[in-house]
Amino acid sequence: MTAFVVSAAVLLLLAVAIVLRPLLKSGAGTGVARESANIVLLGNDLVTFVETLAIARRTRRIIWQNFAGTLAVDALGVGLAASGLLGPLFAAFLHVASELTFILNAARLLPPRRAARMDGPAPAP
Repeated sequence: MTAFVVSAAVLLLLAVAIVLRPLLKSGAGTGVARESANIVLLGNDLVTFVETLAIARRTRRIIWQNFAGTLAVDALGVGLAASGLLGPLFAAFLHVASELTFILNAARLLPPRRAARMDGPAPAP
């Protein structure tokens, strides 16, 4: 099993949630807790919490990649255009190509597709 390093603040929040769980389970403040929480996990499985943290970190990393990449390409384009080395047509192509690249990079966040399930009988060979 993979070892996960969790910060002290995350463990403290998890400990507070576990301590307050009986109070929330009784119905006192459940709606307020759900509305104010960033993440609401249903069930008793702490592996779900670790998986949620991994997904959040991966999402943040991809967002930062796209943000930094967009700034770098735009700065390069502005610098080349200001020096006269980049014409308007090639600048437009560069912009569209970089945006497509960053959209495809963000598409990595989409969950994998499941195989299509056949409801009928298997086709005859």
